[in-house]
Amino acid sequence: AGPATGVAAVPTVAIVSYYDSLGAAPDLSHGFDTNASGVVALLSLARVFSKLYGGGGGARGPYNLLFVLTGGGMLNFAGTRDWLSRADGRLLDSLEVVLCLDSIGGVGDDLYLHSSKPLKEGVAKQVLDAFTAAAPSAGVRLSSVHKKINIANPNLSWQHEQFSLKRIFGLTLSRKSRPPVPAAASLSTASGASQQAGETGGASGLVFPPASIFDRLPPPPSTSTSTSTSTSTSTS
Repeated sequence: AGPATGVAAVPTVAIVSYYDSLGAAPDLSHGFDTNASGVVALLSLARVFSKLYGGGGGARGPYNLLFVLTGGGMLNFAGTRDWLSRADGRLLDSLEVVLCLDSIGGVGDDLYLHSSKPLKEGVAKQVLDAFTAAAPSAGVRLSSVHKKINIANPNLSWQHEQFSLKRIFGLTLSRKSRPPVPAAASLSTASGASQQAGETGGASGLVFPPASIFDRLPPPPSTSTSTSTSTSTSTS
């Protein structure tokens, strides 16, 4: 997907997730939380924002929105890397914030915002402040976790690191405080999925991030009034 005609000057917020999981055998990998929860949240946000951007009332947000689902999440986010290598350079240049959703379902009230640089200034701080302000209304405790990318290690910890390597500001929202070990990353045994669904009410537990989070982001400099939404998928 590329930028819509006439919107190159409008910054873009990307919501990203991956749709595969890992198991010793296909029947042992149900993907309830790794990473079906992220996919469900992404699709829900796309549906909510389509009413704003696709409605007939002329209402538009200050950002373009891009929704990206990729494969190969358990293979060092290979699908994300492939998408980045193929995406239009103008689209990549327009990306102001990339939010990756990873395992946000399950049990517990804690969520973690992972980043490759401290969220202390500029857009990074604005995003952290927006999430911090929105967290209480969603009934969760939000913590930020800063972890530099170890370029000597070929294995990445989080999906947003693929974007960080391209000097694109990205974060990962997860209920996990630490990156999973790939071979043990899936929480998706059949019994585990059933237990999590019972304890969290299934998809009803996916209450964060709320769509209102984007209302709290400051508007970008006004250079164009046109906005768009796009959806992209990549497999590897």
